[in-house]
Amino acid sequence: MVIIAEANMLQNLDESDKKALTGLSASDRVIVLSDVKSSVPVETMQLFMGLRAKTEFVQLPDLKQSFGVGYKYGEFASRFVKEKQVKILTNNDYSAVISSNMVCVKTLGAVKRTSTKKAEKPAPVKAVKEVVKKAAPKERASATKKEKAAPVKKEDKPEPEKKVPRRGKLKDLSAASLIANYPALKPYEKKLTNLHDLFVSAVKKSTDPNVSFKMQLQMVFSDDAEDIWKVIKKDFAKLKMLADL
Repeated sequence: MVIIAEANMLQNLDESDKKALTGLSASDRVIVLSDVKSSVPVETMQLFMGLRAKTEFVQLPDLKQSFGVGYKYGEFASRFVKEKQVKILTNNDYSAVISSNMVCVKTLGAVKRTSTKKAEKPAPVKAVKEVVKKAAPKERASATKKEKAAPVKKEDKPEPEKKVPRRGKLKDLSAASLIANYPALKPYEKKLTNLHDLFVSAVKKSTDPNVSFKMQLQMVFSDDAEDIWKVIKKDFAKLKMLADL
């Protein structure tokens, strides 16, 4: 199951919507589609952060630009073409660009998950014991052979201690300053440079280092957000101060 929810629909989630979301499993996916003007209640953010389903935040310049939004749904149609069902929580009609397995809804209702596999009957306890009993001698013989064949290793020399790179002083929220202070952010240098203004805005909008900050970063950096958040969340207060300079 895939659910795509437009941010403006999250203001008025009813109990049936919340029950549908919390009933999803780890194999399901939830995508929140937002723009720079989107705002989501703290209670709803906490709900999404606690879902078992994989949650992804995708940000567009403007949810009211029909061409850009339509193009994105065209991408989703291609991306999830093999999914059995995709629900889009929206007030709009995208039937012209979405595939047949996708449907636009104004409420999620009770999301019923279907299994493609038939439930297998548990094997009788007696039969299981028989299989284990027969397999045991073979496994012991195999283990003995491996032990004989294994070469004797010389005592390993202790590895030299790795030098931890010294952190630079965080002067501002530029990519260069962030990477100097957090070397682990080097792989994200291009994104931190290109999305600098959105990153600063995300820091300003965040109200706490865990739920709100993580969600704001996901809106900007998508799949890379969690890695970036884990590195910098401990300095949330300092980042907030620098964002206001």
